[in-house]
Amino acid sequence: MKFKSIYLSIVIIILYSCNNDDDIATFNSQIPDDVYVAGHKNNIATYWKNNVEIPLNSTANQSTANKIVVSNGNVYVMGKVFSPLMSYYSKWVNGVETNLNTTFQETNYIVDKITDMHIVGNDEYFLGYLKSTNPPVTYDLVYWKNGVKNIIKQNCIFIESGSSIKIVNNNVYVFSRNENNQKGVYINNIFNPVGTGYLAYNMITDNNDVYIYGYYNGGGFYRNVITGNEITTSNNITGLNFDNSNGNIYFKERYDDGNVFSSRRAIRKNNSNYEYISPAGYESHIPDFKLMNGDLYIIVRELTNANHGSNKLLKNNQEEIVLDNILYDDSLKSIFIIDN
Repeated sequence: MKFKSIYLSIVIIILYSCNNDDDIATFNSQIPDDVYVAGHKNNIATYWKNNVEIPLNSTANQSTANKIVVSNGNVYVMGKVFSPLMSYYSKWVNGVETNLNTTFQETNYIVDKITDMHIVGNDEYFLGYLKSTNPPVTYDLVYWKNGVKNIIKQNCIFIESGSSIKIVNNNVYVFSRNENNQKGVYINNIFNPVGTGYLAYNMITDNNDVYIYGYYNGGGFYRNVITGNEITTSNNITGLNFDNSNGNIYFKERYDDGNVFSSRRAIRKNNSNYEYISPAGYESHIPDFKLMNGDLYIIVRELTNANHGSNKLLKNNQEEIVLDNILYDDSLKSIFIIDN
């Protein structure tokens, strides 16, 4: 009897331990993703982590955050600071501000624009234009890796404010313009034009692939820059994202409600179903949208004719953050998601 009791006790302990481990595994698999959003509130650069507001200090009274990236547990924010004497581009790393105009300034050149930020591990990449201070005025398209300048194109005639940078497998991809005002991608400083009849808006990455997207032949297109594979769609593509958890592709586009003056926007899945349509009667914008584990996150700006209105973060069309401050024209601009 004593042996049987000991045996039963051991079995109960083993069963309880297994069930407890299963519960822990289930709990860990249900940890929500960390969602970061950058913008400004009350004229102060701000980011939100899981809807918790975190203002960023600066040396001036007005500032904005344009992009946010989280890497190796560090929070990187790129933005701009506005002061009566001089405005400048800035970065914040874990809340500590650095003046990029001062950092990147060099003899006979000043920073004219910082258009993008990209983080790989602990490596910081910033893309922008240097402007010569001696006549004749010229512009150089450059990127800085950990503060070290790399020239992409000297003496630029045309400037692309939407220039962006991606690093994939140690190759540097820069979406911008060339000396003929053509849009395209510099791959390790070699320009690859999009092509005649195409209008490209920007560039994104999906795992180890790089895509450009935009307008072509009355509809839209997206092209794998590495393989050259191209797909056309029925509508002009102004934004593109991939959801690797289920293989779906999401497109941002203008929503056609029959009114030629309408500025409504929409998110379409797989070039078929609409996942979001902006409300009627608004001039609507979608500054950013991201996918993670089947969830769709969208920043929407639903503006009235007075150019004021709500800025919202939506998760699967449910409001997460709402900014309604008309006085300061509060704004949300960038999303970054950590997959837990």
